Amino acid sequence: MKLNKKDEHFLIKKLNGFFQKDDWNYLHTIKTAKFMKKICDKTGTNEKILMTTAYLHDIGYSKLIKKNYSLKERINAKKEHMEIGAKLAEPILRKLNYSKEEIKEVLRLIKVHDKLNNLKEENDFLIFEADSLGGLATRENSAFTQTELNQYIKIFKRKRLPLIKSNFGKKEVVKLLNKYKK
Repeated sequence: MKLNKKDEHFLIKKLNGFFQKDDWNYLHTIKTAKFMKKICDKTGTNEKILMTTAYLHDIGYSKLIKKNYSLKERINAKKEHMEIGAKLAEPILRKLNYSKEEIKEVLRLIKVHDKLNNLKEENDFLIFEADSLGGLATRENSAFTQTELNQYIKIFKRKRLPLIKSNFGKKEVVKLLNKYKK
């Protein structure tokens, strides 16, 4: 099932409200959605659910961190942002007239997307993968110091890289990581 353009524009408008003071999270979310679209096109999975999740997955950060935050602040907010994000997403999904089943799945994905040990279903890994690629693709726009950026890449390679499963994701992650070697 596809995400219709009207709903997609509504989601992007909502993002602007959540991230008006946080350019990095806005850019990250847009890039995550672009990667998610490519993954959906290649896998034939439910674009409506996965694209919606991609647009809403990190809105919980809007209540937890300030502009130009450090890597430590981001890591400290990681667990809580998923629960807060699901609470913020529910009224948006209702406004879009999603079914109870669709709402339940999007909220579940928001709540699990950064719990690396809890990824079990195909959708879990797909949203995780798009989020991971979006994070790497947006790193150069972050307020992280060079030391923090190097630390992020090291953590990424140790924790996230082994969970990238699709051929598309594996190819993209190599391209993105190569950008940081220059």
